[in-house]
Amino acid sequence: MKRASGTRFPVDYRAPPLTALNRLKSAVNRIHERWPDAGTTVERNPEAIIDRMDRRLRTATWDGATIAEVLRAARVAFSVDFRSRFKLGRLRRFFVDEVRVSRSAGYLGGMMSVYLSTYVPGANHTRSLAHALNEAREHLGARWSGLLESYPEVLDPKAAHESIAWRMRTMRDPWRELQANGVRSPHGPGLMEHVHLAYLDDIADRLKTRDGIDTLCRWLKPGKQAKVGGAAEAIEALLEPWLSRPPPEDLRTHLLDQVVRLYGDPRVPRGLPWSRVGDAYTHLVLQWLTGESIRFFLDVVSRANISHMWEERREFWLGLYEQGRIDAAWVAFSVKAAELAGRIKPDGHGQLAFGKQTGPRPDTSLLVLAIGRCVVVEGSHSYKVHFFKSSNRNTPRLFQPTYDCESIRHRSDDAQTHHVRWQNWVLEKLDYYS
Repeated sequence: MKRASGTRFPVDYRAPPLTALNRLKSAVNRIHERWPDAGTTVERNPEAIIDRMDRRLRTATWDGATIAEVLRAARVAFSVDFRSRFKLGRLRRFFVDEVRVSRSAGYLGGMMSVYLSTYVPGANHTRSLAHALNEAREHLGARWSGLLESYPEVLDPKAAHESIAWRMRTMRDPWRELQANGVRSPHGPGLMEHVHLAYLDDIADRLKTRDGIDTLCRWLKPGKQAKVGGAAEAIEALLEPWLSRPPPEDLRTHLLDQVVRLYGDPRVPRGLPWSRVGDAYTHLVLQWLTGESIRFFLDVVSRANISHMWEERREFWLGLYEQGRIDAAWVAFSVKAAELAGRIKPDGHGQLAFGKQTGPRPDTSLLVLAIGRCVVVEGSHSYKVHFFKSSNRNTPRLFQPTYDCESIRHRSDDAQTHHVRWQNWVLEKLDYYS
């Protein structure tokens, strides 16, 4: 049968099956776990967004306006850089008034996100949004039902952060439990930033125990990346119990390992969060790292260079450290020792950073020590103990990525082999140089 010219027949269209929702949720969760600090989008031209919305409001010109456009402007108007601008008060009141009368789940849900991401306890903008959203509570939609059911106090403009933080005290894995109860971004901005700080205060008494430390660390790093916002405060909370008294050795090693695992070794180029950590806390970590670096060096080289002398060196150098005479320590491993160091790190030295010894003696590793007004360099494989005065312009600097053992050997102010009385010689030189 021939078709008439121009005749169209219905097409048997079959839509492809939709992806299972549980697979979509799993994908979203994986993204959140990898980037747990992901927050709201940063607008490239916020001034233009605000100007356009303000012009619409003044001229009552809403042709072509979309909910997405309005919400973008609301996010800017309530953001930290714009919410104190008096001239935007009329625009913010417009957004709040729309919350009271709107029945659009899209708009109301978007404004709920604005409230959560800009929350400041007791602030005017937080109170106005919270009151309006409370009136529209039943119209917020399914997206927010789980959160409001789990944490009805989330719309308390003064104490929402304290209430949620208090509940977190009993959680073993706070980030995942919060997410399971409807908090989509437990490390998000606004409300959750204040929750984090309140949580640190609430669990301060538990951070003297390994279990308390581990719970906080699970909160700080639930996925690939550690929490950035509030990280300095978290480091200080972990260290606070030990400013006035030392922790047990096993707890100290574990705590140091966790802190360095989360936020890196503060001795190498210091960025966030270490640049914001108080001096007393940083000094404590550096003091612990000094002892760990000495132990690390001795553990590695005693395996790489079996000798009866390593036990007496361990006793001597750690003895000086325990006496408080060693101010800082840094390790530079040979290529072979660096490979061995990577294998034995899990035995207790965690994420300790170290440099590389790149000179012509491929087996030699170095321990660089700052003691008073001098620098002392210890070495493996028949390497002498070398002394540098502080006035020597060739004195090795600590915490460098590479060292040349041969250059050090030729530029030191004094050196000695590990003969029978080498410890006495070192002590005499320390008294003389420092």
